[in-house]
Amino acid sequence: MFWIIGAILHATAFAVLGFFVLFAASKVEGWLSGLGNLIGAWLYLLAVLAIACAVIMPITGGRLFGMAMPGHMGPMWMLHWQHCGPQMSPGATPATPAKPVPPAKAS
Repeated sequence: MFWIIGAILHATAFAVLGFFVLFAASKVEGWLSGLGNLIGAWLYLLAVLAIACAVIMPITGGRLFGMAMPGHMGPMWMLHWQHCGPQMSPGATPATPAKPVPPAKAS
């Protein structure tokens, strides 16, 4: 539920900033006006994306595109070695390394 409040606050901040940027862009002339219009439109787009992300997050379970990807800060990172190593059955013991072969003597 906290992400909804955060998204609304972010969207509000982006919309207010976009309004002031577009207002300032309407007072200037030349290429600066075009740049201000572009930045203002970008801020409004970010406001819409913040709301869209707040709607999509509960649908996907809070995961990116619905995929469960363990991050480097998540609890699965500490157990990463268990998932990346060779798969062994629970009762199996790891194989011992082969003994090195001594070099042949030259005669």
